[in-house]
Amino acid sequence: PGRSLPSFAVALEHESIHATELARSLRQQEIPVVARLEDDRVLLDLRTVNPSDDGYLRELLESWPLPK
Repeated sequence: PGRSLPSFAVALEHESIHATELARSLRQQEIPVVARLEDDRVLLDLRTVNPSDDGYLRELLESWPLPK
């Protein structure tokens, strides 16, 4: 707590889906994707994504709208 760790994040925005709904939808996937909200954007911190899950995450994000 109180320490910053270097990382990169991917910011997601959607023109018709609010950030809170997008984050909720990501958490409800078969493999939950947990992100943080900042400035009405969904931020995926890449240090929290296992490299073996990169393909799943890419396919999920390419499959708009997200599956329920």
